[in-house]
Amino acid sequence: MKKIILMMAFVSIGTIAHAQNAVKPILGFSEGAVNFGVDFEHALDASTGVGGFFHFSSKDDDTGKAQVISFGGMMPVHFTNENKYFDTYLAPGFAINMVDTVGDDKTVLGPIVKLGFMYKLSSDLKIGIDHLHIVNWFEDAGVGSSISFTNAAMSIAF
Repeated sequence: MKKIILMMAFVSIGTIAHAQNAVKPILGFSEGAVNFGVDFEHALDASTGVGGFFHFSSKDDDTGKAQVISFGGMMPVHFTNENKYFDTYLAPGFAINMVDTVGDDKTVLGPIVKLGFMYKLSSDLKIGIDHLHIVNWFEDAGVGSSISFTNAAMSIAF
């Protein structure tokens, strides 16, 4: 919790970047399984937006990695360094997550946070890294308290 509060304080004093409506396809791998997803963000002003996301991570029985399907809402806050070549963001939100572990599947609710670092190729196209951290609030057996994914992302503004 202290890390989230420190990140929010850093966001509030950071240099604000220009934000646009955007769609962000996401692709990656974790523990021998494929991850993919998509984010949508509607810009409210130059630094904040509202949006939704869908994330899928396949199951790998060999490694014991659980399948995760997650969707929910988020509120991205964009900040960047002064040279304007980069876009960094913090997006707190809430999600419904279906977690299929070996021998059991659970539906869990809880907060999420997305962190990202994007390099601006043009005013409408960015590439970079997107990190999704899912927290399990209510389910106690077989799921764990949190799950994280780090993936490659491309943001297409419109």
